[in-house]
Amino acid sequence: MNKKTGATLSILIALVAIGVIVSYSKKTREVAIVLDDNVVLFEKYAVWGPCPPSVICHQTTKVYYSGEMVMEGKTQWQSTLEKDTLAKIVEKINTTNIMRKDCAAKMVTDYGATYIMRVGEKEKVIEYPGCERKLREIEALLPQDRFSQ
Repeated sequence: MNKKTGATLSILIALVAIGVIVSYSKKTREVAIVLDDNVVLFEKYAVWGPCPPSVICHQTTKVYYSGEMVMEGKTQWQSTLEKDTLAKIVEKINTTNIMRKDCAAKMVTDYGATYIMRVGEKEKVIEYPGCERKLREIEALLPQDRFSQ
């Protein structure tokens, strides 16, 4: 193999490797997360419409590693989840394998939600309705009476 062919082959291999890394990183980001009480384990930002003026048509739900759960939207709510519940949420995220799934889905025009999960050194962002069934399994572990507000 001559030098020109070898150099071209090396560049081609490098480009393919970069493409694979970029493609994978879009699905699950490896981030250096220090799992302290201020880090959000599970987050959901939901919006719906059409939304008339002066009406709140969004809700944010955050579950922190401290156990604190905060919901903001039409009403504000805060509670502390038991450590056992937090462990079940992490376990469900792991057993559904959602952090490694490709959760691509078609856009929905009357409802939207962005989910963010952080487990270990991984962060996963999912746009609704991607991985909807698995996300419902995780959400089922949260206090359900608060989701109707």
